[in-house]
Amino acid sequence: MRPEQPIPVEGYDQRQEHLHSRCLHIGRLIAILVLASLLSYGFFVEPHRLRTVTVTIRDRDMADVLGGLRIIQMSDLHLGSNSTITPKEIFAILQKIRPDLILLTGDLVDWSRSDKDYDEVFDFLSHLHAPLGVFAVMGDADYSSTRRSCEYCHRKESGLPVEDHDVRFLRNKLWPLKGRNGRPFMLAGVGWKADNARKKKLLQSIPPKIPAIMLAHSSVIFRKIPASRNILVLSGDTHGGQIRLPSFLWKILALKPDPEHMYGLYHEGRKILYVSSGVGTSEIPFRLGMPPEIVLFQFIP
Repeated sequence: MRPEQPIPVEGYDQRQEHLHSRCLHIGRLIAILVLASLLSYGFFVEPHRLRTVTVTIRDRDMADVLGGLRIIQMSDLHLGSNSTITPKEIFAILQKIRPDLILLTGDLVDWSRSDKDYDEVFDFLSHLHAPLGVFAVMGDADYSSTRRSCEYCHRKESGLPVEDHDVRFLRNKLWPLKGRNGRPFMLAGVGWKADNARKKKLLQSIPPKIPAIMLAHSSVIFRKIPASRNILVLSGDTHGGQIRLPSFLWKILALKPDPEHMYGLYHEGRKILYVSSGVGTSEIPFRLGMPPEIVLFQFIP
């Protein structure tokens, strides 16, 4: 007995179904390859590609004082056993820039809280030098070990001022400096744990007619500065999210205290804010579209 032949169905094309199935399979394969490539790049490439970013500040008063000076900002280094960028890589860039002023905006150490990580940071600080000085504020990671965090500023056990490095930590303090042609400008540093009263007092102590640069690990302080003040705020903390996303998504996610200022340059009146993507990573050593950076500022009228 002969086997029954399949009855053809009107509009049915077996070859078309096979082609459709094959296209779906290829599409899935491409999607997997793209995802694997992005993950590999995000974990093994971008976090290790430290770049120098030049940021132009257009402000006549600041340019009169700071024009021509090589001022750099480094934020969120997270040095230690989980570092994605080594001190050697950082110093290679600094040697090329030869900065006049080095500004550090917190989270110098990794979150591991180990003595070895703090020792690496202190050794790094001991090699930082610049003609106008090296100034810093502390971030939340720097306080992760209450015992070792004191050693940023004070010698172990004795409590006397530290002698192993020349970095000045500004905790709700001002520091007067002289820029081009001996003209004065102010540095201000906001402590990570500063309450509103201390922040207000610090702002009020900045002379209104002198340009100022304010160091703050978090950009939250920017909201409290009157738009009429000629102040440049430098901050970090966010790492730019470590992944480049539309700004409205960061506002919805609200993962940081100031999700409106995740990365880049912002102007409101005369006050200016720059939020750095940072040098290291936090939590997950992954970056995508938000590479690590050392920021070089140039001031023009």
